[in-house]
Amino acid sequence: MYAAIIVSYLYAIWNLLRWLDVVREAKAFEGQSLRLNHNSLSFEQVDAPLVSVVVPACNEEQNILSTLQSLESQTYSNIEVVAVNDRSTDSSGQIMKAFCETHPRFQYLEINHLPEGWLGKNNALNSGAKLAAGELLLFTDGDIIFSPNAIEHSLRILNGSQLDHLVVAPNFKSSDAILSSMQCFFSLMVLTLFRPSGFGKLKNSYIGAGAFNLLSSKIYKSFGGHEQLRLEVVDDIMLGKLVVRHGGKQALLDGSDMISVAWYANWREMILGLQKNAFAGLRYSWLSVLRITIETFGLNILPYYFLTTFDGLPFYILLTGVALMHTTLAVAAHKMGYSPALTILTPISALLLWFAQLRSAVITHLDKGITWRGTHYPLKALKENKV
Repeated sequence: MYAAIIVSYLYAIWNLLRWLDVVREAKAFEGQSLRLNHNSLSFEQVDAPLVSVVVPACNEEQNILSTLQSLESQTYSNIEVVAVNDRSTDSSGQIMKAFCETHPRFQYLEINHLPEGWLGKNNALNSGAKLAAGELLLFTDGDIIFSPNAIEHSLRILNGSQLDHLVVAPNFKSSDAILSSMQCFFSLMVLTLFRPSGFGKLKNSYIGAGAFNLLSSKIYKSFGGHEQLRLEVVDDIMLGKLVVRHGGKQALLDGSDMISVAWYANWREMILGLQKNAFAGLRYSWLSVLRITIETFGLNILPYYFLTTFDGLPFYILLTGVALMHTTLAVAAHKMGYSPALTILTPISALLLWFAQLRSAVITHLDKGITWRGTHYPLKALKENKV
């Protein structure tokens, strides 16, 4: 048992160190962009590429105006924005339409009907992309707040590093300690699940983020765009998979000072919000649910229990493992802009996220699919159409 515990902790620390490698890569890209800012290169002196920003929104009346205003305030001026109202039942459509009518670089698209065989957001992104004329496409969400230089900074990195796809991780705004701990731990889970340390080396290493997916129109069109993602629940990450599959070079950037979003209001909302996509993120695999169950309890729950029952040498071995785990988590949390003190809540956040994933799997299985924004999508169709 003691050997198993030590091996488990070494495995967990290795996983987290892989994530820290990604952070170092992101910081390197930031350093490169700063060097570019001091060089003679500027978008005013060369042909500045047109960036088409596609913003889908469904019932985002509380957030959409702030998102559009932050895009209007960008220091990079050669952009167009396609604001897509996806069947909203609140005042989102009126807000978006009124804004677009008074801002020439913005155009409004209203969707009243969802075609058969499409998820709503994916159809909205696809429809917006069809109207886009830019050499570059930026897919985002209707609740994202952009800092004034977010797009310009991203373009310098994209061009300076010769990337086809740049993913920017947002700052998740929250005043709830448990929610912040869950969001931090969730980000680590996603990154280790999709093997980010293999970016550019392994075909199974890829990433995407609904908040900020910036890619070339050329590579987007090469794989058929969102036509390939019609019923893909985790469309943002699978977009990244298609980019890599078609030979694209991608990178992840820490964008905590570039974009922000209030993802959820509290930890209860996060559990409910993950119902739609947690099981889909595991590719509808019960074996993956079992693996995460073993890892959650083996690495983040049982060790704390055993600390109260062990004594002597086994106690100190286990204590060393727990201390190493918390140290690594604290470094990772700090790199993501979170307080290292949040790692104290790791057992709680890990248990809550495990429950959210199990709940998503059970409900999806019992309902034989997912119900999202009033539409039921059969599990069989979701599995058949996954990337």
